[in-house]
Order: sequence, then C-alpha cells, then structure tokens
Amino acid sequence: MKTYTVSEVANYFNVAPETVRRWIRKRELQATYNSKKQGNQISESAIGDFIASHPRYNKPVEENLERLASAIKYTRTALEELTRVIHEINSEVETVTKLLKEIEDG
Repeated sequence: MKTYTVSEVANYFNVAPETVRRWIRKRELQATYNSKKQGNQISESAIGDFIASHPRYNKPVEENLERLASAIKYTRTALEELTRVIHEINSEVETVTKLLKEIEDG
C-alpha cells in the first residue's frame, strides 16, 4: 500500500505541514512513525478514513478535478492548433518541393 509523507498530505489538502502533524497528534489522522529520517508515513486508507470523517477536506479533490478538466480542455485546444500548424507547414513543404523539382527539371 502506498504511503505519503506529511508534506505530501499537506500539499494534497492545501494546508501547512504543521496542520497535518496536529491531526496526527490528535489522532484524527493515523500515521506510522518509522524513523526520524522518514518521519510520519500516512497510508492511502488513513487518508480515506480522514476524508470520510472530515467531509470539508473532500473539497481539494473536487478542485483538483476541476483543474484537471480545465487543463485537459486547454491541452486539447493546443493540440488542435498544433495539428493545424503542422498541416500548414506540410502544405508549404509540398509547394517548395514542387518548385524545387520544377527548377531542377528546368
């Protein structure tokens, strides 16, 4: 099962790392402390349990989905524009190739 650091969880919920540590200290969020170097490790299931008991923190998921949908729309538009430009370039290359052939054939 994948685990996350305090910083990763803080970024996900858009809160300060100290907030995540406070949740852990208050036992609102389950974590495993393996070593000083690794710090607290939070499992996916612990995050799911936390969200289930704290619905207000479900919002970042919705916001992330909205940002993702917006990014997909932007990417699709950019790809369509890139495709159009590539077709224009190919057309110009064909024209130049024909002109060069005519010049060679004299």
